[in-house]
Amino acid sequence: MSDAPRGRLGPLPRLRRQAAAIFDHALDAVEPRRSVSRALEGTGVFAAEGGPVDVLAFGKAAPAMTAGAIDELEERVGGVLVVSPESGRAQLPCESERLGIRWLPSDHPVPSERGERAACSVETFCSSSRDDLLVLVSGGGSALLPAPAEGVSLTEKSATASLLMEAGASIDELNVVRKHLSRLKGGQMTRHLRPRLQAHSKVLVLVLSDVVGDDLSVVASGPLVGDPSTFADALDVLERRACLERVPVRVRQRLEAGARGDILDTPSPGSEELAGVEHLIVGGNEIARTAAAVKVRGDWPKVVDVDVPLSGEARAAAGALVLQVAERLGAITRSGTQTGPVARREPLALVAGGETTVTVRGSGRGGRNLELSLAFALEAERLDLGRPWVLLSAGTDGVDGPTPAAGGLVDSETLERVRRAGLDPTAALDDNDSYSVLDRVGDTLVTGPTGTNVADLVICLVGLDEEHAAR
Repeated sequence: MSDAPRGRLGPLPRLRRQAAAIFDHALDAVEPRRSVSRALEGTGVFAAEGGPVDVLAFGKAAPAMTAGAIDELEERVGGVLVVSPESGRAQLPCESERLGIRWLPSDHPVPSERGERAACSVETFCSSSRDDLLVLVSGGGSALLPAPAEGVSLTEKSATASLLMEAGASIDELNVVRKHLSRLKGGQMTRHLRPRLQAHSKVLVLVLSDVVGDDLSVVASGPLVGDPSTFADALDVLERRACLERVPVRVRQRLEAGARGDILDTPSPGSEELAGVEHLIVGGNEIARTAAAVKVRGDWPKVVDVDVPLSGEARAAAGALVLQVAERLGAITRSGTQTGPVARREPLALVAGGETTVTVRGSGRGGRNLELSLAFALEAERLDLGRPWVLLSAGTDGVDGPTPAAGGLVDSETLERVRRAGLDPTAALDDNDSYSVLDRVGDTLVTGPTGTNVADLVICLVGLDEEHAAR
């Protein structure tokens, strides 16, 4: 990954380069291969004198996580099945053919028929052996293994998810519904592990969490974790988001039948079906955020590590971040009263993490990080921070919505460049067209697929003055 975004850097090159370098450092801290190798070495679950260990990996980071497992298990590796986007294939071990690794490409974020075929292969893999099993789970696994429940087609399931996303549903709400329209999610994969579990084989699940707070029931929709939600909860989500009457008929019929008790619900936490399955988190947003804060402290003595996860609408999250920066700079009081530009000679850095949402009302192109970036620039201009600043907001997987960007890298002169290009940033935000505007002026961060996925990171650097920022 490069140490700077593509496009011209504008009048604040040093701050922009520093923000990109901090982001790189945070990604290094959650590199999947090393994270898995460290975890296996530390747990000692699979003793050197034991029998073969099958490896099942799915998610955006599955190939790199598989490489880490092979580094540690070496000759003990039995069967290996990996499901990931095509972009991850290059991260598989060079000796894949010799090791008998079976790699199946799937699609993200839109589930596909080949993903459905991959899910069927996973079911067979789980149930066809009694050997110990190492399962490597990372974000994106839910879309990559779209096994629709009996009586519901993949098209109907995908249409339901799309309706919810367009309605601004949170990832938690989306997962509640998806689990109850699936064969594997919400702990249901354990039903395919009965031969192994009945033989008292070890089943260890290593998780690279893309969920802030590391709720295992949410990562990849918790295929091996007890599900606290029910069919009734799924119906409630659709009603709250005004989607119940708009979803396909067979979707509504299944959820209603489940709520009546006509269909077996997902395994609840503590269920006997889950006995013998051990989970361990090997990486997550908190680890990445902490690494970013440590890197920042080398040059920025005043660092604000925001421990409240970013969530909700991207625009609202952007506004809250600007207020935090403005308050600490003295540009506003705690009550929100504006004091005017302040030239206190003290740099400020802010690090945050999480995952916001976007309620799509326009016809433009963008993602949650790009929208947050543009909204931050507009609000920072309105409050007049009076200091040069840079904000990087990006997905750690290198992808932000249906764009080639990981997110945005904006600064205190972004809007000037946008308007000089003849564009209206406010209108673009209202049209959910953040990508088009920011890409036009070189303020998108393009990394390509990173091989990891631990939600989003936001890094804000505020300099001393224009001379400091330009050095």
